[in-house]
Amino acid sequence: MKTQLEEKQDVAAQKKVSKDTEKDKQRALDEAKKQGEEALKQKLKDEAGKKKQEVKAKKAKDEEETRRKAEDLKKKREEKWLRRRLK
Repeated sequence: MKTQLEEKQDVAAQKKVSKDTEKDKQRALDEAKKQGEEALKQKLKDEAGKKKQEVKAKKAKDEEETRRKAEDLKKKREEKWLRRRLK
């Protein structure tokens, strides 16, 4: 049969185990939350990088199209000028 001191020690040990278990659970939850936040930040960063690349590619495409149109217009003007000169 246990003495009161042994029973108190058992109860204290159970409380400590319970408290440690709660701390472990909270640490695990905090770590999962932190990892989730980091994953979300990385996803947003990746999406921003992708969007930036898309914008850069569109800008380059638009600039190339503008340059091509300017060259076409210049050629047409030169051809028109030459036709007038030859008449």
